[in-house]
Amino acid sequence: MNLHNPFRTEEDMTEGGFLVFMGILLLLVVIVVVIAVVSSVAGAAAAIVDDEDGEDE
Repeated sequence: MNLHNPFRTEEDMTEGGFLVFMGILLLLVVIVVVIAVVSSVAGAAAAIVDDEDGEDE
């Protein structure tokens, strides 16, 4: 095992690389979910505002 550069060994590459990959993947999933929720809430709020404006007129 090479302590100076742990990414040169297969064991450390699989464990560390997998953890980094899963962390990045989880971060991307969270970002996509937040964007989807915000856009859907904004769309629903805009629809409610449009409906209220339509009722007032």
